[in-house]
Amino acid sequence: MAGHRGQAGVTEDMPDAGTTAWALLAAETITPDDPRIDGAAQWLMLNRNGDHWCDTGSTAITVMGLARYMGRAGEMHPDFNASL
Repeated sequence: MAGHRGQAGVTEDMPDAGTTAWALLAAETITPDDPRIDGAAQWLMLNRNGDHWCDTGSTAITVMGLARYMGRAGEMHPDFNASL
């Protein structure tokens, strides 16, 4: 689990949501076919705290990064029919 820098037991080289989200956005822009993008998106989803990440800034950039990822991956155009 990612934590706040300076928190007991958290070192400067631990990944955090904000840094990972910026990397995801950069990779989506520069190398959209990089297979590591899927891992970054999965890591972000697994390292949230309920419906948010560690702070509002990290949450905002993470939502932006994941939205771009979902758009590129075709997640915004599902291929199924549902009946209620």
